[in-house]
Amino acid sequence: MKKILCLLPIILVTSCSVVPKCNFVDTGEPTFKYIKTQTDESLQAVIKAYETNEEEIKKKPGICLASPGFYGEYGFLLMQNGQNDVGRQLMRKEIELYPESKPFMLRALGEKE
Repeated sequence: MKKILCLLPIILVTSCSVVPKCNFVDTGEPTFKYIKTQTDESLQAVIKAYETNEEEIKKKPGICLASPGFYGEYGFLLMQNGQNDVGRQLMRKEIELYPESKPFMLRALGEKE
């Protein structure tokens, strides 16, 4: 009985695994600055923040998930930057991950349902 009681804390401590954390970059400040200034520099800063977050999502699939609207917003920003094909692909990815966004995404893409 004493052996079991001695092993119990060890089993409890070792059975708790550490889940890798996501290191997302806050896109709030760059987005706010872009909305306020509408300059190419601020657009590039917000796109860079989204790129960094997408890299984090790709590093840890299944752990770091894109929030609703992430790919839609990122795609829209890329389309504003002239990268229409990539932007459209990301907006379609938004529809795949979050089907409830389909009407809004199709409207943003200029397509009918």
